[in-house]
Amino acid sequence: MKTAIALSLVGAGLVLGAVLAQEPGKGEMDPMEMLKPPAPVQDPKLDWFVGTWTGKTTFMGAEFDGTTTYEWALGHQWLMSTETYRGGPGPYESIGFFRPKDGAYQIAWFDNHGSTGTATGKWVGEEFHSSGKDAEMGDSRGVMKKLGADSMSWAFEADPDGDGKFDPMGMGTMRRTGKAAGASGTR
Repeated sequence: MKTAIALSLVGAGLVLGAVLAQEPGKGEMDPMEMLKPPAPVQDPKLDWFVGTWTGKTTFMGAEFDGTTTYEWALGHQWLMSTETYRGGPGPYESIGFFRPKDGAYQIAWFDNHGSTGTATGKWVGEEFHSSGKDAEMGDSRGVMKKLGADSMSWAFEADPDGDGKFDPMGMGTMRRTGKAAGASGTR
């Protein structure tokens, strides 16, 4: 036991000595560099969503009318969606975030029902496919499909019972009715 402790202390001393012997400024993180935001995300596929969309949806059998606005946010690092839909048993509001990473897309959302979820997404031709986990609905998957320059459809399935069987939860169509403020849709 004493030998193991002694060897550990010698090993830690060698590592510390190597760090202290480094040339000043080499291998150290400059705090000011760490605080600089990365370059704005450039993604023409996500840029396509930028603007205000209106549409009709059906979700779990209830009809809704509403608006979704997509705009670049947080230093042009995330595409943010803000949804407001009226109908059914009450209003539905959510905020979502999309960002490219490692050839796919990170997705997170939060809504006025207290639910949150995360997913990954990818483009397959003119369709954006996502799959992930919703805190209330379980495993989920969806498809947003470009129907034209200013129109799209969406469909969403989930497995709330956890039995491996995905049930249709919602679908709808949307039309772009306006561009986001600013040339790049940035906030």
